Amino acid sequence: MKERFKRNFGSERDMTTGNATNHILMFSLPILLGNLFQQLYNIVNTFIVGHNLGDLSLAAVGVAFPLHSVIFTLVSGMVSAFSIIVARYFGAKNSEKLKRTVATSIVLSIGFTLFLTIAGLVMTDPLLKMLNTPAEIFETSKRYVTIMFYGLMANMAYNLVMGLLRSIGNSFVPLLTMIFSMVLNIILDFVFIVLLRLEIESAAVATVISHTVSAIGCLIYIRKKAPILHPERESFKLEKELSYDMSSLAISIGLALSIVQVGTLILQGAINDLGPSIITSHTTSRRLIELMLLPLMTMGLATSTYASQNIGASKPERINMGIKSAVLICLSWAALTSAVIYFFGGDVIRLLTDTTDEVVISTSLSYLKLHVPLLAFLGPFFIYRQVLQSIGNRIVPIIISTLELTNKIIATFILAPHIGYTAIMLSESTIWVAGAIILALAYYNSKPIKESRRAIKRKPNVWKES
Repeated sequence: MKERFKRNFGSERDMTTGNATNHILMFSLPILLGNLFQQLYNIVNTFIVGHNLGDLSLAAVGVAFPLHSVIFTLVSGMVSAFSIIVARYFGAKNSEKLKRTVATSIVLSIGFTLFLTIAGLVMTDPLLKMLNTPAEIFETSKRYVTIMFYGLMANMAYNLVMGLLRSIGNSFVPLLTMIFSMVLNIILDFVFIVLLRLEIESAAVATVISHTVSAIGCLIYIRKKAPILHPERESFKLEKELSYDMSSLAISIGLALSIVQVGTLILQGAINDLGPSIITSHTTSRRLIELMLLPLMTMGLATSTYASQNIGASKPERINMGIKSAVLICLSWAALTSAVIYFFGGDVIRLLTDTTDEVVISTSLSYLKLHVPLLAFLGPFFIYRQVLQSIGNRIVPIIISTLELTNKIIATFILAPHIGYTAIMLSESTIWVAGAIILALAYYNSKPIKESRRAIKRKPNVWKES
């Protein structure tokens, strides 16, 4: 049993040989569990703040969230880019280049994060004013988001060390790190808010502390158990070409993710104009959809690491094996969730909201019945976007994010005033379908994949694996 556990969730996972489905499933399970724990933490955190500090504090956090989430998304994109390139050299079995890439990741992360911290602090006040933040929560929101920006370096370190571990196929230790961080965060929230009766800013302080402690713990683990990720002094001699490659990919992924965040923020403005029942309906629907998205997003991340390692090992033909497995898993999940919503959707909504408002129930159900079957497109959407970034395509994911932003702007300012909430529903569903098709076409027409298909045609048995 111990050997089997070590094989499936050990310190490293080489995905360049062996069964693609097994690699992707075993790598993705800890990530999925981590995402579920994150959702649980969000619920507990909301409970603590709401029951002890009241509605105004919850509103202050709600206003602050989209501001710091845009910056945090840029950090997340940056870390994803660095992890992709580290995974390539891990797949290539090039430890010297891998350590140099880790060292470059550290230097670039510090530089990028300092810039984003300054930008965030400078823009906080004008952005809060632009969002028409109510006067009674303006200062509270400002203090909260300011602390989050000051703690951005801790957030970067926390995400970077976990991303580096995932790049060598280790998703189990990041899971443990995430669980520890969230438990510590909840304990600190309880101490600061419930016991010490501190204000909402203390929740931001708790987050920064938990990220810092968790990052230090991960660094200790890397030094002792994953020396391949521990750069030497000479590794910090930066190479111009490598630095440019990593910087451009980081900007590409971060920009693509941030554009989506901006679009969501704009769309929320249109939803807010449609009244309390629609806001409640949309919030309920999105909570359920976000839970259903977790396995699909996890598949995208797992396939990205799988693809990066195989690109590094010069085995692009194996990527197709992983793509087929991941897409099949996503289609199965879409079928299962569709069955649940179509047969029990009303009961699920009532259980979640405890509402008796038939408008809320019927609107939420309409949203879910439209979107849940289209998860069959959203799964491939995440997978192809992540894999394209892994094989070095920086343009298409940004184009798709820009199309998504454009779609939401049209829905908000042109369609919503005429057809109401239907415009909101269509804006999200259409981009899932169109985006998945465009991304799939871009993937199958990319140079590495076209070359691998030609190689297989010339020697059809050369790449067969168990």
